[in-house]
Amino acid sequence: MDISPPSQQALKLNWQAFQNLGARALALLVLAVAAAVLLGWIAAIPTITRFADDFPAMVFNTALFFALLSLGLICDRHVVFGFCSKITGTIVFVLSALTLLQYWLDMSLGIDEWFWSDDSADPLSLRSSPSTCWTFMLLSGLMMVGSILRRHSHNLVIALIILGALTPTTGVVIYIYDYSDLAKVDAFSTMAIHTSVSFILLYMAVAMGVGRRNGADHYPDDGPGFRQFRRLILPTLFIPLGTGAVLHQLVNQEYLTASFGLAIMASGFCLTIVSVLLWNSRREDEWFDSINQEIEARVGAQSQLTMLLDTISKGVLFVGRDGKIKLANDGASQLFEFPVEYLQGRHIRELLASSAHESFDKHFDHFINCQNRTHYTHQPFRISARNASGDEFPVLASVGYLSEAKDNGFGVLLLNGEMIERQMEQLRHKVRTDHLTLVGNRSSFDARMDELNAYGSRSEQAVALIMVDIDHFKKVNDRFGHAAGDSILSDFAREVEDSLRYSDSLYRYGGEEFVIVTIGASLPHVRMLAERIRMRVESYPFPYKTKTIHITCSLGVAVRLPEETLEHCLERADNSLFVAKNTGRNRVVVNERHDMN
Repeated sequence: MDISPPSQQALKLNWQAFQNLGARALALLVLAVAAAVLLGWIAAIPTITRFADDFPAMVFNTALFFALLSLGLICDRHVVFGFCSKITGTIVFVLSALTLLQYWLDMSLGIDEWFWSDDSADPLSLRSSPSTCWTFMLLSGLMMVGSILRRHSHNLVIALIILGALTPTTGVVIYIYDYSDLAKVDAFSTMAIHTSVSFILLYMAVAMGVGRRNGADHYPDDGPGFRQFRRLILPTLFIPLGTGAVLHQLVNQEYLTASFGLAIMASGFCLTIVSVLLWNSRREDEWFDSINQEIEARVGAQSQLTMLLDTISKGVLFVGRDGKIKLANDGASQLFEFPVEYLQGRHIRELLASSAHESFDKHFDHFINCQNRTHYTHQPFRISARNASGDEFPVLASVGYLSEAKDNGFGVLLLNGEMIERQMEQLRHKVRTDHLTLVGNRSSFDARMDELNAYGSRSEQAVALIMVDIDHFKKVNDRFGHAAGDSILSDFAREVEDSLRYSDSLYRYGGEEFVIVTIGASLPHVRMLAERIRMRVESYPFPYKTKTIHITCSLGVAVRLPEETLEHCLERADNSLFVAKNTGRNRVVVNERHDMN
């Protein structure tokens, strides 16, 4: 799955579009030339079949072969090596081979007149030149079996393309220097200038089509190979061609002899190549120096990053897009109980419980397929991992995209789930516990009420609420101080809690008021519990420093009636407490009715 950055993906798509469009455009241009030549033969217009009056003409068969190969390239969905290219390539290969065979056997097999015939006495007037035939064979052969060769050796295909383009390029250069010299070489004697140019265009189209290697679009970048090619291509092409053209004119004007001009050409070419190589080596040295400086900077940055990661107690993994761990810190080593060296190079799935593979793949694939990965961090998710002993434990994982990484990988932050759960439980307990009396606070009581409201609809167990208030607590604060008041509140909560059953619970409702929740006790038992608490508080000497303080408390009791909400029951208990405080304090009042007045 390709997860390269959007800019790199766009470059690949643009280069692929350029390859396909460029190859088709070149093939279309050759098809237009071939169609014009065929029209010239059919309409008997010699000026169309020849580039110039004294230039050789492109014969009918040659134009037909160009038309077939161009159509094959244009019609294929993927330019070059498609079905149409193979069909047209096979036809042209066979006909070109038979034509070349006629030259070797010095006889006519009638192939030249299969598609077109004239009354010329010259048996070679309709026959393609030998150089044209073998160039057609190499080009059509590439179109026939190029896909097989490409899978085994991409460089071999490129070498064959260069070899095939050598002949028409030579023909074009001869035309530039002195086209009359073409007739002195039998193999080139009848190759037309537009035949040579058409061959070069088709080989360029094929070269564009073979830019796909192993299913990926191979596009030029700023790598060393392409950088050297970019530097050398212009001097390699134009210096020999320009020097050759100048020397050719000097020889024709008899300023130089042919041998002297050839010597200058050879020595000049050698000096040019040496100069270009020296210049290129100097540029490469500069490039390697900059690379070494960058490597040193990155090594230093990585060392600093490693030191920084090792100071983080949480587990951190850098994972490539292949899923393998590139870097791990000491926190990850302690979490999984594996050495850092063992973790690096392992696939991240090896650290997960088998039951968690599907869940992790889902989260990982969702993250990969995200369209805006550069500024996206996956929401933390819980997953099961395993340590060196094979024991499974929960971890909380958070994944982030590393847009600056070379392979555009991911950073994974791992937290110990068991530790987090313990910390969360401790935090929940702390939030719901009164810090002075260490019993449940108002928030904890509200949560218990919500729980009982939901549970009570499915249970027949009775629920009773007891409101407790310390009598004259303000006077205690005023007489002995707030520190004494805090001490009494803490001891009071402990004494009341010691009087409760395991299933009962005590909450600080606010100030000196407390609430007791009992489950499954009848009204007489709840009344006895409240009375026991009252007497225990009354008889207990609350110590403070060197003093002993005696206090009493008032209690209001209410048992939830059928179809009654706990909020209504709490109001009745509070009303009972109000009655107890207004009728002398230090007593228990039970409200057994719906009426709260």
